[in-house]
Amino acid sequence: MKIVGKPYNIKENRNDDGSWSFKSNTQIHKLAAATDVLDDKGRFKPHMIGKLLGKAALFEVQVFLKEGSDGKEYLNEKIKLSGQVPDVMVPMIPELAPEYIYGVNFKGNQNPEVIKQLRQSVINTMKLAQNFEGSDIAKALESRSVGEQPKQEQKKEAAAQKQPELKEIENFDDFDSDIPF
Repeated sequence: MKIVGKPYNIKENRNDDGSWSFKSNTQIHKLAAATDVLDDKGRFKPHMIGKLLGKAALFEVQVFLKEGSDGKEYLNEKIKLSGQVPDVMVPMIPELAPEYIYGVNFKGNQNPEVIKQLRQSVINTMKLAQNFEGSDIAKALESRSVGEQPKQEQKKEAAAQKQPELKEIENFDDFDSDIPF
């Protein structure tokens, strides 16, 4: 079963003033700091995660092949947040169109078009969550799968539609009469 390899930990911690937020040393907090999404007190809270969508930050990416225990080579990556985009580069960053920015939550109404676009690895990872069963996203995914036909049935229908009807040729002599040789 494929799952998201390195999801962010979104555990909140209690601050000295009694409020809750992500610790400042977590990757998600560092990403929020790099994209200027922190609140007035320099904190990042779970309800602010949607503000990260479409924001730009610098990352260090390494992609390499690594030999597995079975002798085959596998593509691996290391992704590390480098920090904030320098001011001189900000004008060069293209604006991300709103139709490409979306989020999926466990609670609330779900956009059926967004649900169709979810990768299987994301769905599998969500199913591992303790609060998945009975959530709104679980119901939306279930209704999506009920509405879909199994792939084998779809293939049979497509094959049946693609097969051309064959005409029976009764007399082969008439069929060759217009050939000049």
